[in-house]
Amino acid sequence: MSLTSGSTLTVTYGSGGGANSVTVPETAGAQSFSTSEKSTSSGTLTALSSSPSVTVSVSADGSGTMTVSPSVATESVGTTLTFTYTAATGGLYAGAVTITAPTGWSAPSTTSGHAGYTTASTAASASRAR
Repeated sequence: MSLTSGSTLTVTYGSGGGANSVTVPETAGAQSFSTSEKSTSSGTLTALSSSPSVTVSVSADGSGTMTVSPSVATESVGTTLTFTYTAATGGLYAGAVTITAPTGWSAPSTTSGHAGYTTASTAASASRAR
């Protein structure tokens, strides 16, 4: 490769997104990339005086928001409540979201046909493949 003084080279890591995306580790904090350069074909790859870093962020425990719909229920009448959690900036990595029913409500169940039958799903973007 040849570059004149002041010219730039752009490298796109994870180019195009989707299946080509970069997988980001679950460890929060600065992650440094090692970089080196040699100026001629007979030169020696030598570490650059500074290397780029990317800060991996994970949202703080207890962040995000939860809503429920409907927000009003009639006593002794069967109803379905839909809870929607929205992750804060940084998202969750191997995290968890829990909902505990108040005393007197049906206990959650994973068996269809039982009171309190509960399911959960995520949007496609929740997979966080990077």
